[in-house]
Amino acid sequence: MVLVGAICMGIALSSVVYIMQLATGAGALQFSDSIRPTPATLAKLMPVTFTTNENTPNLTVIGRLVDSIRPKPNQNLRYTIPQNPYFDISPESSVRVIGLLDRDENRQLCTEPSYPQQCVWTSFVVTGNGQYIGLRVVINDVNDNVPAWAESSITIHVTEEMQTTFSAELPVAKDPDLDKNGIQGYKLQTELEDAERFELIVKSSAVKSGFRFSIDSAETLSSRFKLFLQVLKPLDRETQPRHNLTLLAFDGSEPYHTGRLNIIVEVVDENDHSPQFTSSAYTAVVSEDASVGSDIPLQESISVAVKQSDSGGFVPPGYVDRVSQLRATDRDVGPNGQIQYEFAASTDPQVLDLFTLDQYSGRICVAKPLSYDIRPTGWKFQVLAKDGGRPARSSSTTVVIQLKDANTHGPEIKTRLHEPKPFVEGITRLGKPSAPSEHITNVIYIPENTPPVLEPLAVFTVGDKDTGTGGEFDCVLTDSETSASDHADGSADFRLNFTAKLPNWNVYSLYVIRSIDREAAPVRELVVTCTDHGEPPRSTYEKLNVILVDENDNAPQFIQKTYQFHVLEGNRPNASVGKLRAHDPDDGPNGRVTYRIVWPPTQPISDRPFLIAKEGKLIVTKTLDRESNPKGYKFQVIAADGGKPRPLNDTAEVEVILDDINDCTPQFSQKHYNFTVEEDYAQNFTIGRFVGRVQAVDCDLGLNGAVQYVILDPGLPFEVSD
Repeated sequence: MVLVGAICMGIALSSVVYIMQLATGAGALQFSDSIRPTPATLAKLMPVTFTTNENTPNLTVIGRLVDSIRPKPNQNLRYTIPQNPYFDISPESSVRVIGLLDRDENRQLCTEPSYPQQCVWTSFVVTGNGQYIGLRVVINDVNDNVPAWAESSITIHVTEEMQTTFSAELPVAKDPDLDKNGIQGYKLQTELEDAERFELIVKSSAVKSGFRFSIDSAETLSSRFKLFLQVLKPLDRETQPRHNLTLLAFDGSEPYHTGRLNIIVEVVDENDHSPQFTSSAYTAVVSEDASVGSDIPLQESISVAVKQSDSGGFVPPGYVDRVSQLRATDRDVGPNGQIQYEFAASTDPQVLDLFTLDQYSGRICVAKPLSYDIRPTGWKFQVLAKDGGRPARSSSTTVVIQLKDANTHGPEIKTRLHEPKPFVEGITRLGKPSAPSEHITNVIYIPENTPPVLEPLAVFTVGDKDTGTGGEFDCVLTDSETSASDHADGSADFRLNFTAKLPNWNVYSLYVIRSIDREAAPVRELVVTCTDHGEPPRSTYEKLNVILVDENDNAPQFIQKTYQFHVLEGNRPNASVGKLRAHDPDDGPNGRVTYRIVWPPTQPISDRPFLIAKEGKLIVTKTLDRESNPKGYKFQVIAADGGKPRPLNDTAEVEVILDDINDCTPQFSQKHYNFTVEEDYAQNFTIGRFVGRVQAVDCDLGLNGAVQYVILDPGLPFEVSD
């Protein structure tokens, strides 16, 4: 066997398109272990790339596939893509928008790791001849969001005794737009007399994490900015207890947008000490299948050894304290030392949506189901510990939560059935049977005894949304007629081959590798099982029902080659004599058997004493007389099927024996007998002297034909023997 790879190359925008189709040379599609195709031996498909803006109106054509492929494909070729809520493709290859493209709110629209810097939707196109083309659509950001805060106003408490170095962190606005469409800066708007008292300090917080695992910078850091309100001059509570400020956030492209936050500064008395966290940072790794309400297992950045001993004084070695909640202390007493915890104002809204923070205990819990498949997979945020003083004093700590993939998805299988041309021609010639049940899907029809072809029966596109080993999988084929111990590949007649690798998908093709006899098993149930490498592993099954279309390759066979029946003469016409039976394993008309008796061509139909019904029942058509035909009847019966163009048949010998009934009367050889007796008979009388002989015959057989004689006149001096 020779593995042939046909690779066509063309140009699509700025990308190179590789269209790959794998086939084998002549003969059965069998791969030995040494030459079985692997991903390393397959060409890597580079997709066609189109570009459009978010919020593009429905039915807008963003590109034509045929314009991006060189050489240009056949004009009659048709194209399809997997069903999705965003794009479709016309049969002539025009890619159109069919759903809302909102790259800011719909994270599932952007499937490549480059999000959010670049939003790319990926899929693939299947051509009418079974080829695959990768497809990428880059969705550009537009300025369609206004910077906004979660609250319309905030209150900041400042003690009048506090030095002018006091600064309070301000919440940042949220604008999901990207780059210049997003927030470009902030401005503080004040009354004229407050312009000398307050200053807005803007710092960049977009720094890389010092932890060993990666965190998406745009999603897990609070913002590109950190904002602080700086007090420039001492504040006099008696002169002015409250100051009203306005914080403005503005983006950088048309149409320009500005968001507003009202800031109320209240001047209050002094609080002596700030709360202090036990650690400057806390980390946690949580599985994506963590239940809602469960605690996040936090770990301090510096472990603290805690000695514990049992009643006997034994100290377990290597015990390290792992905390289940944040911990802070405050040296103040009373309300000034009572600590409450809260998320920092700069915390990403997604963190607030996914996690809860108990304000009294410092426990962080899961608020909503987590998903490793929807980015980000990690979060970094600040938590504040505030005391109850007026104004409250606070300190902050950093919390980093990393999400761990939990293999929550099994492989996904998409099936596309094919109809190889030789099989279509064979089915057209033989006639397509009806499906065994309307509830059975994925039905493939194969003419029996047809040699294998190079085209696949079905193509399976398989993907797994998990990452790591949970996203790796293997697919195997099992056959209802073949045990795994007989064939390591699962089938003696079919083969599942790995044929292509697309972005996020693997492609497998199902081939028939030899001609198949329908009579061995008219319906084959094939099962493609894909199992990932996660722990625990998850499997997905796809069933196919292969129906073998019958060919008239079997002649009927009589159960016996000779049949012998007995019939009493004098029978009733149209009575059943017996039944002949022939079996044909073919299906439909090819296996439907009819019977006929072979009579001499010169024998009139009216003289034929038997006929045979379609189910093989032998019928006598007239009353039979054994004496007229003492040898009975011998003839041949032909059993023929309904195959076309030439039916097949078998013959059997039939003998009908006529059994006798007592339907004949004895007949004397003559009506009168004359005998002579000498007159001196009396003097010479001898008992039993022979006088003469009478004779009668009966045409019946056995006892029915045995004749007894009796003299009707008992007074005569004669007797007759049998």
